[in-house]
Amino acid sequence: MSTLAATQTVLLTDAARRDLGRVRIESIEGGLLLGDFEPGPDYPAVEPVFRFFSDVVEQQSFSYLDEAESAIVRLGIRLLVEESGDLIPVYDVQIYPDGGFSCRFSPAGQRNGHP
Repeated sequence: MSTLAATQTVLLTDAARRDLGRVRIESIEGGLLLGDFEPGPDYPAVEPVFRFFSDVVEQQSFSYLDEAESAIVRLGIRLLVEESGDLIPVYDVQIYPDGGFSCRFSPAGQRNGHP
C-alpha cells in the first residue's frame, strides 16, 4: 500500500495508460491534493479537454460545466506511484494552463486502483 506525501512526485496516467505527465505534490489535506504539473509526451492528446474546462470556468460559461467535467471523468485519470506501482484513482481533476494541478482522492483507497 502506497501513501502519498507532500514533495513526492507521481505520474499521471489515464484509462488508456498514456503518459500524461508528472505531478509534484505540494500539499495534501484530507482527500484534496494540490501540486505542480509537468506535461508528459501524451498530454497533447488530452490537453483540449482541460483547456475546455479552464475556458468554461474563466468565461463563467457554467451551462457547459457538466460537459467539461464529464469529458475529464471519461479519461479515467489515475496517479501512478512509481516506487510501488500503485494506481490511485482520482476525481475532480484540474490541470490549469499555468501548470497548477488539483484533484481529490479517497485516502482509504490508496492501493492498486481500488477506492
